[in-house]
Amino acid sequence: MTESIKSGAMGCAIEEVFIILLGPLMSAVSNAPGMVSSIFSTAQVIGGGFLGVLRNIADRLNTELSCVDVQDSLLVLLTTMG
Repeated sequence: MTESIKSGAMGCAIEEVFIILLGPLMSAVSNAPGMVSSIFSTAQVIGGGFLGVLRNIADRLNTELSCVDVQDSLLVLLTTMG
């Protein structure tokens, strides 16, 4: 490992992986505003205000993420990924 760092191979490998992952990451990030816009434009159609909808989403996420089953699933997911 020391040799790969000294030779610059490690840095090149990291840069290559970063470049490979950058496209999908940027795609996901660029989709986020459209998703948020869709949620809130639909909320406006049914008469919900921006802050009210945001509060409802946050409340629901908090409720669901606090559930024991979801916590167990998140633990398995994060343990597997980490």
